[in-house]
Amino acid sequence: MSIGPAVSDEFAKVVTATFKLAAPALVLPLLLASPVLAQEAQPRSGEEIFTTKCIACHAGGQNTLNPKKTLTKEALKKYGYDTEDKITEIVSNGKAPMPKYAIKSKKLGLSPEEISNVANYVLERSEQGWKK
Repeated sequence: MSIGPAVSDEFAKVVTATFKLAAPALVLPLLLASPVLAQEAQPRSGEEIFTTKCIACHAGGQNTLNPKKTLTKEALKKYGYDTEDKITEIVSNGKAPMPKYAIKSKKLGLSPEEISNVANYVLERSEQGWKK
């Protein structure tokens, strides 16, 4: 390979080999700093998910579509949704008119860990009476 009259083939080989070794080290920090990759690597908190997905119908632990079935501690117990597993089940599979969130859509769905996070958030808030 000839780069020019003043550059030997041996020098060109050294430069090429060096670049091949250094390129991953130069690109890796850029990939790790990407907000998209960071978001996928770290699931959102229960509070963040509740604020973006649930608050329209369940602000303050209420239920705008069925006022009897709130997210208060008493109502969750009465209707059998007072455990992480039961809340995870309804968030995952939905129950009309509530949509299911265990779907593969990156825009609409939630990961299993995010569903667990929001279930625990609902339980914590219900224990606190939905007061901050």
